[in-house]
Amino acid sequence: MHETEMTLAELVKTHQKAIFHWAYDMTGSVEDAEDLVQETFMKVHLALKNFRGESRLTTWLFKIARNTYLDRQKTRRFKMHILERPMPENTENQTSFAQGPIPPTPEQKILNDALQEDLDAAIKNLSPLQREVFVLRHYHGFKLREISSILNRTEPTVKTTLYRAIHSLRAALGHHLMRREEEAL
Repeated sequence: MHETEMTLAELVKTHQKAIFHWAYDMTGSVEDAEDLVQETFMKVHLALKNFRGESRLTTWLFKIARNTYLDRQKTRRFKMHILERPMPENTENQTSFAQGPIPPTPEQKILNDALQEDLDAAIKNLSPLQREVFVLRHYHGFKLREISSILNRTEPTVKTTLYRAIHSLRAALGHHLMRREEEAL
């Protein structure tokens, strides 16, 4: 079945988890993320007949989710609490720097936990636009073209914003990167 022919129930089943993870990344709250998902799919239900297929359905859904988030941010004044750890235990999308067949040593675990804490803090210090672009690109895998559509920005603006976000993160995490280079020697 083609994406444009999906029923609302199929859309929810197919995309709910991805929208939830994005909403959680943006709000840092399971309850707020669940509310955003519910409100997003209510809006999708009302707008589904107007979907013209000019973009991927996923891009359109994330655009509705983002606009819902921005509307709620204006009315409720909740802020981006991006990537508050730990993620809910029932999620399959937990981030770990120590994935693989060999479990990390206790020292590696401590270093990985410190890196994750510093990364979370560095992401929180990005501008809201840089944070959004970085999360959509690196945590949700959207292409620059899709991000520009979701955020209503030009692709060169998105590319520049992503470059600046990565540059800021590298500067903030430089001591971790240097330590890993020293360990590799």
